[in-house]
Amino acid sequence: MNRKFSKILVFSLIIMIFLVSCSQKGGSSNSINAVNLDSDSFLVVNDSEIFKSGNIVVLNSDEDFQIGNVYRVKLDEKITKSMPPMANALEIESLGVHSPTKISFDDGEILKNFLPDKTH
Repeated sequence: MNRKFSKILVFSLIIMIFLVSCSQKGGSSNSINAVNLDSDSFLVVNDSEIFKSGNIVVLNSDEDFQIGNVYRVKLDEKITKSMPPMANALEIESLGVHSPTKISFDDGEILKNFLPDKTH
């Protein structure tokens, strides 16, 4: 009787461990949609876990970006605390040309200071 109970207990524990490990995410989903402003500079167009819409981020990538196009970018978890923040792009998907977006005056001021020759 004890042996049968022990087998059931061990089997139950193995099943529970398997279910818990399968239900957890492999890592946080650091994904953003952003418009390319200038080579490696991007304006975030949707809120995410890390960035708010209107934030600027600089991406390290070997990809050639088209200014004005929107990209879905999966970011590395290591993001600098510089202004603007810099991150490594793990995966990049082009979503095409973006329609106008709204940003706050504060974000507009940051954008103007970051790319003064591209704003007016």
